[in-house]
Amino acid sequence: MYITRPPAVVGEDNVKLALSSYLNPVLYISSIDDPIGSTKYALWYEKNSNNGTLFIFPGKGHGVVLLKKYSGYILQFLKSLD
Repeated sequence: MYITRPPAVVGEDNVKLALSSYLNPVLYISSIDDPIGSTKYALWYEKNSNNGTLFIFPGKGHGVVLLKKYSGYILQFLKSLD
């Protein structure tokens, strides 16, 4: 599940319904000072997910910039799914 939009874009109730029916583990990633403000949305999604985990990393990165730097944490999450 790759999320790029705030809940208000498609309707908060629609997003809550989708999240409540999705049972697979989901990893949300953000940086504390995300330049486009995605951290607040990541917090909302994690709060409304059945099985969500949120990693908030230090810095000002957004998107794939974070993936390489914190790949160890991401791999650890993926290994925990086995």
